Amino acid sequence: MHAKRQKDTDREEVWRQAVNSNSGFKGDGLLKAFCGTRVDMMSKVKELGLPHIPFVALSVDEALEGDTLQRKVESELSGHRFFWVIQSDKSGKYLCDPAKGTTLKELRQKLESFHSRVTNGEKYEVMIGETAATPYLGSITVNRDNEVVGEITRFPNPPTRCVGRVCTFLMEPHLRTIKYSIYGEELQQDEGFKKAIVNTITSIPHYDSGHHAKYKPGYYEYCFKQMKGSLAPAFLEVRNVELLFA
Repeated sequence: MHAKRQKDTDREEVWRQAVNSNSGFKGDGLLKAFCGTRVDMMSKVKELGLPHIPFVALSVDEALEGDTLQRKVESELSGHRFFWVIQSDKSGKYLCDPAKGTTLKELRQKLESFHSRVTNGEKYEVMIGETAATPYLGSITVNRDNEVVGEITRFPNPPTRCVGRVCTFLMEPHLRTIKYSIYGEELQQDEGFKKAIVNTITSIPHYDSGHHAKYKPGYYEYCFKQMKGSLAPAFLEVRNVELLFA
């Protein structure tokens, strides 16, 4: 049993190193697990019923038709500033400005400028989402043994980097107790922070409960939104990591 768990841990480490280095594997499993646009990822998050930041998606061409952009955003989103990602569904190239948020007027100007420079015939889509105070970013991996491993960093450091890391945690598959490594005395005493981690884990699709809970294998990225003095998880992407362990 120990050898099997070590083997899966080694596989996860190889995968994590690949993500950290932005290098690519050639295996079909990894390609299936990691291909897809930001719209694909957020659509998967929504399909699984995971809590997420509200968003809309449309082609850049559609967004520039009359008042389509304004009508779509104002009817489905709240606020006055939005984060956005423009991405090709072929090459995967993208342009984004998720940190500070953009007004609709500014976004349309950026889309027009971007569209005027596209000469390769590729089609681009834009995803637009509501902005929110997000002090932390995190990731969770659920492996085939149903071991739940996670880490959290301070925004805007990606959770696949060591920079800005404030917490790592592990939920073993049998006891279902969470072991935390939290850096900083203030966070160590913050029960709301730990509660947000528990809420994030239990948001992942699963069957049964308590010690018998079985979570859907995969790689999940999320942020913690600041809402009325507490932290609430909002998922950003889902990857089918189970394909890597086939």
